[in-house]
Amino acid sequence: MLSLWNNSIQELHANFPPSLTHLCLAGNPLTALYANQSQFDLLSKLLNPNVTSMTTINDTRITLFDMCGNVLSTTTTASTCSVEYETKLLYGVFPICLVQDAPSSAGPISTSTVVILVLSVSLLSVLGCLMYRLCHKKQWFEELEDPPLTGLADSCRLYHDVRFEEAFQAYRIPAAALERRRILARGGFGIVYLAAYHAQPTSTSRTYVAMKRLLPSFVDNPHAIDEFMQEIRVYAQLTHPKIVAFVGITWTTLYNMSIVTEYMPYGDVWSLLVANPKTLSWEAPMIADSVLPAKEVASLGSQHSFTGDAWRSAPTISSDTSSCFQRGAAKLGIAMDMVEAMMYLHGLSTPVIHRDIKARNILLGPHYEAKLTDFGTSRAREDEMTMTAEIGTAAWIAPEVLKGIRYSEKADIYSFGVLLSELDTAEVPYSHVYLEPGSTITLARTRIAMMVVNGEIAPRFTLQCPSGIYEIARQCLSYNPDDRPDATELFDLFQEYQHFFDAAS
Repeated sequence: MLSLWNNSIQELHANFPPSLTHLCLAGNPLTALYANQSQFDLLSKLLNPNVTSMTTINDTRITLFDMCGNVLSTTTTASTCSVEYETKLLYGVFPICLVQDAPSSAGPISTSTVVILVLSVSLLSVLGCLMYRLCHKKQWFEELEDPPLTGLADSCRLYHDVRFEEAFQAYRIPAAALERRRILARGGFGIVYLAAYHAQPTSTSRTYVAMKRLLPSFVDNPHAIDEFMQEIRVYAQLTHPKIVAFVGITWTTLYNMSIVTEYMPYGDVWSLLVANPKTLSWEAPMIADSVLPAKEVASLGSQHSFTGDAWRSAPTISSDTSSCFQRGAAKLGIAMDMVEAMMYLHGLSTPVIHRDIKARNILLGPHYEAKLTDFGTSRAREDEMTMTAEIGTAAWIAPEVLKGIRYSEKADIYSFGVLLSELDTAEVPYSHVYLEPGSTITLARTRIAMMVVNGEIAPRFTLQCPSGIYEIARQCLSYNPDDRPDATELFDLFQEYQHFFDAAS
């Protein structure tokens, strides 16, 4: 059997082997089929079940079985024959251009040659399909991993919807300029991807960035989308070297809307602490692994920098132990970097309270500089605004926040005190608290929250913790917010500690 079905053959010179019993030429727009008498006789003896049947190429009901039941599917098989050729009807239906037998003694094409030809055509077809799929691979914004159920993601305009605000158009990055790579992190509400940003469509140069979007399961949740929009609104106003830089926003639909920020190759501080559990010194550098190869991480330091004029006026702590002056990040440098971040946030004309300062929300740049991220829980402090205690993990939340009463920037200072405990112990705060067997995570959080509210518990520190650091932490963790230092006073306390450390060494 030989099947040449649907191969766009327009002209064919019959030279089939005598052993041929079935032939499928259906689906080809043949205008000339040439055969000598012996080939005509061979064709007239084919065993196809429907030799006289004809199905048109455009009939959508045809199947491969139907096609190969026929020999031909058109009667134009002699429409372009030259006038010198005689035409003869095959099966009394299909006109064939009858040619004289050539004097040559050359035999018909061998079966093996025909098989090779068919296999070659099939292989080329498969390769063509593969090339097409590779060249037309879906981009990230064309994919729907978990499509919305109710259509909210494109059907309504939300209260904080930045897509329709003129002020945010300057922040929009074309979706096609971003090449999404692997997943970097996944949280309770969002997912973060590594991406390559091509500022010019035809340029081969790229800048690595991070893309954060809501998990698909929250795309139809108006409250979650509203919170995400609020995060964009807050983030777009912030520019400081100790805060992960806001690059822009991108979307084709509300479903795939993403915040684009600078990429921090060495991950979060909690992962750094877990990878260096034996590092007790506050001055010793800790090393982390990167998703990118070392050569590409090195290039991040010189790639396009997302900076602003506000950076130049921000106060900085000049110290040899700051995390950006060495290979690796020191605990002291991380703490200092966060003090600078809080000074900036709390010093804005309308102070911003982060409300979730902890090791997991601090990322490390190409020079191991620490920067604060995740402003999904942040709020600008306004006198008429009543803020809730729903945000943050219980271990890092200040007592006044857990009580549900009005709170201020001093809530961030308390969280910073808990962060100092994380840095010192490399342990989850209050992980030493005894819980009854079978206690759930929710029950554990509730018990810890009640103990914090009642002032019955405080984060612990190691015996190796420097006394100066412990004293700063003790002040930050004061039960009464008025007894805690503000960010500027913290800055001074760390400078005093640094001077003492330098003098002692």
